[in-house]
Amino acid sequence: MAKTTQNPVTPDFKDVDKEAVARAQAAIAGGMQDPLKVPKGAKVSTDKNGVEYSRWSERITITSAYRTVTESKLMDVVVIGKIRQSDKNNGSKVFGHFYLNHAAELPKGHDQMNDRSNGAIISLLQATGLMPAGGVLKASLLSKVFPSKGKPGESSPLNDKAVVANIVQTNGPKKDRKTRKPVVDSEGEPILEKRDSVESFLPDAPAKTDDEGE
Repeated sequence: MAKTTQNPVTPDFKDVDKEAVARAQAAIAGGMQDPLKVPKGAKVSTDKNGVEYSRWSERITITSAYRTVTESKLMDVVVIGKIRQSDKNNGSKVFGHFYLNHAAELPKGHDQMNDRSNGAIISLLQATGLMPAGGVLKASLLSKVFPSKGKPGESSPLNDKAVVANIVQTNGPKKDRKTRKPVVDSEGEPILEKRDSVESFLPDAPAKTDDEGE
């Protein structure tokens, strides 16, 4: 007698609460994965609001670089890398988001934001040998290095480049993406989160052999 085959039962969706929705949206917006493991020797500091910052460096291979736009109309220059030869984070992804406002009149603080982002971008171009000798950055070069997201047939010359990424991990209150106010739990307590990002880049250095390290 032939066996009857039962089709697998398709699972039903489950409710997604407000806090989980916020986490999911933050993950999509910021490329947030499981937090990186802070290595021994990382520089740790705490600001006046109690937010802890851990800083260290990782050797990465750039897997993608492009530009897109945020909901608030800022240019978002994105650099994604895969960590290699790390003490604790082999194979993990890191994301750099560098925001630029090119409006004629800048809101308070956006000039400093532009300077930080341009500084990070320049450090990346210097680390990969793509920075022009004259020190002037043409818009045409930047557009080539960071093509529009999803534009067919275009890829960044940064892809597959090896660099050192200077990482910062923040550990503090989670903030709502739109209001920038702290997200709280059902008892009104702030929800804490760890978030990784790239602050700047350095040229990749070959690993030392045992003989060189002696």
